Amino acid sequence: MMTPRTLPTVGFTLLASVFSLPSYPNGGSHDEGCKKSDFKGSYGLRGSGTILGGSYAELGRETADGKGRLRGRATQSFEGVIETVNFSGTYVVNSDCTGTATLAADAGTTATTFMGSVALTGTHAFVIMDGGEQVDYMFTVSGTVVTGSGHKITSGDDGQDDDDDDDGHDGQHSRERNGRIYGQPRRY
Repeated sequence: MMTPRTLPTVGFTLLASVFSLPSYPNGGSHDEGCKKSDFKGSYGLRGSGTILGGSYAELGRETADGKGRLRGRATQSFEGVIETVNFSGTYVVNSDCTGTATLAADAGTTATTFMGSVALTGTHAFVIMDGGEQVDYMFTVSGTVVTGSGHKITSGDDGQDDDDDDDGHDGQHSRERNGRIYGQPRRY
């Protein structure tokens, strides 16, 4: 029999168990988890924050190959100084859909900093969401407080087969996802 004294304890136990249930993408289970191929395709990215107390913002595009490599181009503003940098790097995806990336500005860049580093290298932590449609990230370079998001670019022909159907074309064939059609060629 429950007494007034045990009722709060039972309530707290039930509440704690609800908030400790694991959450996985697409309603899956831990066994299904994420893998490198869940981070594949071209993503429009934007981020902002501070680096050593100075304002920072970036806007760009990166392409992940689904095998642990990525490349991209971003325009960054650090304290109002605008620079565009091409970059490449590697990434690791954990089964819980978190991951890390190590990036470096491509050789020959004229940028004076990249991801807040004068060494032109940087790292960030990320989480894959919505089955790979979005990737949120945070710089993990000391002295930075920068967060951002990358959203999958679902149409357009950039010469890469990054629309997940492995047909050799990017966005040339329509695909239905969540009841919406993606990847149809534009008609002018």
